[in-house]
Amino acid sequence: MKILKRMLSMFLCCMMLVTMFAGMGITSSAASYAVNYGAYPEPTVALTLKNPTMKGDYVKWFQCCINYLVQYGDKLTGKKMSTTYLLDVDGSFGPASEKATKAFQQQYSLSVDGAFGPASRAKMKEVLKINQPPVGSLTSEDINVVLREVMQKQNPINTSTVYTNPVYWTAPSGSKYVSTCKTLAPRSTYKENQWVNNVKYASYSYGGASQCYGFADYVLARAIYKKTGKVRELSSGQSRSGWACAGYTKIAGSNVTELKVGDVIRVGKKGTTKDSHSAIVMTANNGVYTFAECWGGSGSLLKIGGGMETMSSNNTTLAQLRNNYSICWVIRYNGN
Repeated sequence: MKILKRMLSMFLCCMMLVTMFAGMGITSSAASYAVNYGAYPEPTVALTLKNPTMKGDYVKWFQCCINYLVQYGDKLTGKKMSTTYLLDVDGSFGPASEKATKAFQQQYSLSVDGAFGPASRAKMKEVLKINQPPVGSLTSEDINVVLREVMQKQNPINTSTVYTNPVYWTAPSGSKYVSTCKTLAPRSTYKENQWVNNVKYASYSYGGASQCYGFADYVLARAIYKKTGKVRELSSGQSRSGWACAGYTKIAGSNVTELKVGDVIRVGKKGTTKDSHSAIVMTANNGVYTFAECWGGSGSLLKIGGGMETMSSNNTTLAQLRNNYSICWVIRYNGN
């Protein structure tokens, strides 16, 4: 009998320890800060702090959306929420979820009530570009939005003015490139500065392409991301000869009859097929074009607006371009 009592006592002690450790969270799984909101259904009801607590995949959708905003920022402006609001994707709308909701509502000028209802849900879908149809084409403002970022200017760019950039876009030597933008924003930074003899330098590299190529490729891909929320890389790892990059169409120079806003144009020495310079089309008005381009060299600058300018030429029409150079090919966003 004593042995049985002892065994029963030991069993009860073990159960108490298990219960205590479980209550302390010792046996619980690690927190998940996932961002894959597409894996869960959008809420059809308002998510609020209740007793008993609201639970389910709807809550996980919300939590993943918040985590995306914390880690990567929204897809309209890149603005992030504080890491304070990172949520464990446990499907339970508790005090932390309510706090994150209020922060989201305040950030986007909504009524701050802590309830993730229809207005908050609509705003979340807007800033994360959820369920939005393809845009088909880019506008001059889409390009200018990115150029304003690049030029570190808040006011709209005057397309008739050439600016020298306070941050140079090449490294001090051609062999010393700082690799940036291999993965599109919001995950990447597009500048990495160095100081040499009291001069600030930064390499511009995108997908393995440097200087003029990297600049034009980045502006195009970044504009698409900001407008659609889609990552459309122009990567040298993919075959440029066949141009298998998703979302883009490669047009041979001989087949180019017009340019469109957002087109990346490659030109080379007249009479050759090898390209040596690249620019992106900013505006297109009745066959007259303006471009944004990066010039190489340690004292490089960005030329924003005006015709494509290589050496002493200033080309604003296809005829002028063809008169001075070979149009090797054009890369065009196809709207997908």
